[in-house]
Amino acid sequence: MWFTETPWPPMGILLFVGLILFGIGWQTQRTSWMAGVGLCLAAAWGVWLVEGWIVTPSEVVESRVTELVAAFQKNDEAATVRHLSAGLDAIPLVLLAKLAVATVDLDEGYRLTDMQITLHSNNTEATSHFRVNGNIRMATQGNLGPKPFRFMGYWRLEKGEWKLHKIDDLDPITGEVLNRYGLL
Repeated sequence: MWFTETPWPPMGILLFVGLILFGIGWQTQRTSWMAGVGLCLAAAWGVWLVEGWIVTPSEVVESRVTELVAAFQKNDEAATVRHLSAGLDAIPLVLLAKLAVATVDLDEGYRLTDMQITLHSNNTEATSHFRVNGNIRMATQGNLGPKPFRFMGYWRLEKGEWKLHKIDDLDPITGEVLNRYGLL
């Protein structure tokens, strides 16, 4: 498990220390300080490489959210359903996803923002808060124009894969759970 979600904090510290060592070496005109600068640069590069190799569970969930929204945008029912749980409690979600893929079109210019992943239960469950903004068209209502959406997804690890088993549609401003899906 990596100690940060991004390589920038440890790299920033190493580069800052290297800059200080460079300043000391420049003032004292001693090249021995430059060895410390080289070590800091090499360590920062090493952090960059190691961070690329290590993928945390929250990064995996984040990529699954991105893949799910992209599959939905492409109206790819099979790929969308592949991201959903096979459990009995997720049957309404699977039916909702199939209905949404068939009736809702999300334009390519959508934006996926405000992604926050929280892990629970020894990294076997996760919640994903995210927003999707884009132009929406529905077969029954025509072009609805740009619409903001806010969701809270509930994920669990099933047979080594993260699967969505529940999703709450949230009010884009207040964050309150809307019951639009329950009405279907």
